[in-house]
Amino acid sequence: MNKYATIKCQPDQKTRILLISNNTRQHEHLLQSLLAGAFRVSVAADGVQGYTKAQLTLPELILMDKQVGGIDALSLTHMLQGLKATAHIPIIILDSRSESSSEECVNFLKAGAVDYIGNPYAVDEVKERINVPLRNPKQALSHLSAGKPLTQRPSTTAETSMLIYAIQKTIDANLGSPPSQKELCDMFKISRRKIMNIFQRNFGLSVSNYIRLQRMYRAEYLLRTTALKIDVIATDLGFSSPANFSTAFKTYAGVAPGKFRQAIEKNKLPTEKTPALRSLGSPSFSSEWCPP
Repeated sequence: MNKYATIKCQPDQKTRILLISNNTRQHEHLLQSLLAGAFRVSVAADGVQGYTKAQLTLPELILMDKQVGGIDALSLTHMLQGLKATAHIPIIILDSRSESSSEECVNFLKAGAVDYIGNPYAVDEVKERINVPLRNPKQALSHLSAGKPLTQRPSTTAETSMLIYAIQKTIDANLGSPPSQKELCDMFKISRRKIMNIFQRNFGLSVSNYIRLQRMYRAEYLLRTTALKIDVIATDLGFSSPANFSTAFKTYAGVAPGKFRQAIEKNKLPTEKTPALRSLGSPSFSSEWCPP
């Protein structure tokens, strides 16, 4: 088993990177350096897994090995850039061969990649080149939250705002297995009363209801913008079965996931009833928030 496939860092504000490579040995030093720094890295073992994982996790940047199998790297770049859900994610190609042609580099850049790095490469150089698109991210999806407007609540202190953002990012990055309220308290060194007050004051929700609503927002976003199977979405969001996911989504949206997707495809949004969970109130998001 790929030893990097199940990497789990402590939830924090690290930048999420997806490495698509069937030979992580070639990138061992780069991986170790990224993990030791300001990055959280997940790995997809081939192009097919990378295509699915990119849609499910929506990383902030994708590193793709030019020699990846399953789906060739050029086709995969075209596919990811052609999807609404992933078009905003910068892609950097790593060519592990000793020689690479300028024509191939041009083809990848035309397909939507933001950079092409040949072999051999210096780890520090790659890290700096990773930071370039991260400092100037594409804005295509920065205003989207699965169709929900981003509303701001009354202003809070800078310290509280940073705490809220960190808690949100931690939950949103772990919706399939979210931390409990106690784990959040331990992680951020705050009392149970304080975290309850933060969620009620800023979101009008309990911690559990916030998580429940965020799962539904993520589900709606994936149903709207990807062709992922419903059972895949259910598993990613931590539901024990597609049936349980369908029940929860119907409570939220008024229709089952399959019918919701059919309505989207026909350009006719479901209007059977007002979603029950939305009556709990809409979470407010930090200005840097984008679909989880």
